[in-house]
Amino acid sequence: MKKLFVLILIHLLPLFLMAQEQLTISEGLAIKIDAPGRRSLSQVDPIEYKIVKGKWTEPKENDIIKLDTIESKWFSVNANENGWFSGEELRGSYIYYKHESDQEKIMLLEGYNYYNVFINEEPRIGNIYGNKENFEIWEPQFNYSFLPVKIKKGKNEFLFQVSNGNMKAVLHEIKSEVFFNLNDNTLPDVFKNEAYDDFGGIVIINAQEKTLKNAKIKVINNEGIETITYIPSIIPISVRKVKFNFKGSTKNSDKEILKVQLLVNDKITDEEQITLKCVNKNDAYKQTFISEIDGSVQYYAVRPSLNNDKDKKQALFLSVHGASVEAINQAGSYYNKEWGNIVCPTNRRPYGFNWEDIGRIDALEVLKIAKQKFNTDEERIYLTGHSMGGHGTWYLGANYPDQFAAIGPSAGWISLSSYGNRNSKSSLNDFQKVFSKAASQSDTYRLAPNYSDLGIYVLHGEADSIVSPFQAKSMLRTLSTFHKDYDSHFEPGVEHWWDIDTVKPGSDCVDWTPMFDFFSKHSRPLNRIKKLNFITSAPGIASKNYWVTIEQQIDQFAFSNIEIEFVPEVNIFRVSTSNIKTFSVDVA
Repeated sequence: MKKLFVLILIHLLPLFLMAQEQLTISEGLAIKIDAPGRRSLSQVDPIEYKIVKGKWTEPKENDIIKLDTIESKWFSVNANENGWFSGEELRGSYIYYKHESDQEKIMLLEGYNYYNVFINEEPRIGNIYGNKENFEIWEPQFNYSFLPVKIKKGKNEFLFQVSNGNMKAVLHEIKSEVFFNLNDNTLPDVFKNEAYDDFGGIVIINAQEKTLKNAKIKVINNEGIETITYIPSIIPISVRKVKFNFKGSTKNSDKEILKVQLLVNDKITDEEQITLKCVNKNDAYKQTFISEIDGSVQYYAVRPSLNNDKDKKQALFLSVHGASVEAINQAGSYYNKEWGNIVCPTNRRPYGFNWEDIGRIDALEVLKIAKQKFNTDEERIYLTGHSMGGHGTWYLGANYPDQFAAIGPSAGWISLSSYGNRNSKSSLNDFQKVFSKAASQSDTYRLAPNYSDLGIYVLHGEADSIVSPFQAKSMLRTLSTFHKDYDSHFEPGVEHWWDIDTVKPGSDCVDWTPMFDFFSKHSRPLNRIKKLNFITSAPGIASKNYWVTIEQQIDQFAFSNIEIEFVPEVNIFRVSTSNIKTFSVDVA
């Protein structure tokens, strides 16, 4: 199998900002919470309940916590020689640690693989995907969780909420109150032998008990060109990722090194180096943008077209990645096409949330940007993705069918219920049913009629043990009841990620020639379409299909359906609706 490795430069937190003293948490007490519904729509957690009600007290070994008929007991636990707590008994548990301090101070908490931590009963975010400290260069880097925390004089209680049975936490002394964390930079790539005027995102840690004001970032390139960016205020004892600008010009080199200074009231509090990757014109590359969601710096990746004629409209392929995949690696799994650009959004993180919620908005935001940037042919926009991105393809295609000419899910699971088999509706209480109904827009099976005007190519490995081919075959059975324009391929004997052609560049499980040939035969009907069938349960998420819009429901979050046909010969509409109070038609 061919593997494509994309170099990711890893930076450690500046060592000169830390004193030599650090404390790896290596012992404590643990309790397993086998609470019913712990991973359900409504979490049952007796520990959180005690904290919220102000009834939390320091646990002792063998203390018992009761929940209905279930009893759990606190037991002692120790980390291994590398500082990791690990064991099946820690899956779905809390780990308690007591830290004694001879003074009040701010420390830096480095965390791995826990949901969150209560520090003296105050919640702080965890690092759920940081299940190890050292990563391969092609893997997403989850070693970026460094939080300033206030330590009281005397007893300090840490209560870590552990997910899959292992975690690590380290407390560091600090020497500076304001400094960079370079482990979570968001940076663009720059082209070789070209001028650049760009921006990135960098994390600033405010390890003081006052708001950080009057701060700025100065960037100095190899030629001595300086760029100043004034940064927004940062609240006490917190972190914030901020935009910073830089400009200059590159040589025929693989990297561009920039000096980055953090100044507060014109005094330097930190100085580091960052490295931009320099790429050739046809290489996969990263491009940053400012998100309209929250004003943050994000990026998308591009595998550019081989056709350099900027005046010629080209196809656009939106490719959504799988879990634990960086967007730049997704783009790197394709070879350049002669008739279109491949654009890969990030889902806001390598995991995100299944291309739903904020990941859905990120995909749509990048689609909008890419259509403008690449002089896109509006009739030739395609959606594809692998694994979690395969689900994203089913999900985005069902909710926004008028945005694409065809979709190509690879190794994709269909819905949360079909894949995880969690939260069966028959087992939900009335409270949980409210949340389930609000999430009904995720039910891609119910939304399947929305695929009616899309070409669909389904790709899967027949021996896939991560996402069973049953997922694809179940949707194909659904499509067979109404759809007229779909194809599929199940590659015999291959697993989740596969590449059988050792000559052709690109990975076959995403860069599959028959799928792109299928795409080439499809275009969006745009104004040519006269008959539509559209279903939605949440007009706030998806309300429109070409020229018809569902404006208001009768029963909120129940499924609404409109079947509408325009008959131009007599200038009338034939309409059938259910659960729709108001709809509109664009007659322009």
